[in-house]
Amino acid sequence: MRLSTGARVIMACRSVEKAEEAAKDIQKACEGEENLGKIVIVHLDLSSLESVREFTKEILQKEDRVDLLVNNAGVMMCPESRTVDGYETQFATNHLGHFLLTLLLMPKIIKSTPARIVNVSSLGHTRK
Repeated sequence: MRLSTGARVIMACRSVEKAEEAAKDIQKACEGEENLGKIVIVHLDLSSLESVREFTKEILQKEDRVDLLVNNAGVMMCPESRTVDGYETQFATNHLGHFLLTLLLMPKIIKSTPARIVNVSSLGHTRK
């Protein structure tokens, strides 16, 4: 999916301010292209299961389709801390949040067939 092909892109971000800056950069890069899509910014903090539930509730109510879900958020090497739900922050953000997000959006994704889910990962945890 590309913004330049008329896609409606939902940027689910912890920092709405940073997302707005990124959206401006994306729109600027697409200037002059025809059939330009739309970027919608929605707050989502993957370290909070309540935030994930609120986000998915909004998406399920407002969106007819979910054609592509890209799970791309993550934290690494953060200080030892716990989320409001009591989980270790890195585990909650990088694993639990993505799992719950995908699980709750799955009915809409299935109805949007042929939809796709992309999980972005890294080798940052491996030893060299």
